[in-house]
Amino acid sequence: MIYTLISIIDIAFFTNFILEHLNYNIIVSSILIVLSVMLYFIELLKSDAVLKLNTSIYFWISIGVLFFNIGMIPICVIAELINYNGVFDIIILSLNIIMAGCFITGFIVSKKEYNV
Repeated sequence: MIYTLISIIDIAFFTNFILEHLNYNIIVSSILIVLSVMLYFIELLKSDAVLKLNTSIYFWISIGVLFFNIGMIPICVIAELINYNGVFDIIILSLNIIMAGCFITGFIVSKKEYNV
């Protein structure tokens, strides 16, 4: 709900979403996703599931999403200073490869009985 409210306010009053990138929306969504994943990890550390961590698909997906969004926050903050076509594309590609690698690792090593 917070993200929806911020997005509506940003699009309605501050940003022309047809001509400009929605950097503030990306930053807010990345921060909210990082906070959600951190809350998941805190709950995970409080439970006995921490013993079977590397065989859980949820762990690998959350690691991939965390790495991607932690990398996106500084890129979107300095996006106006760098060229969108060069460095930005390489960094986004690298972050996507890291996230996909975490997803693939999770699908390979996860065990069905631990993913409930």
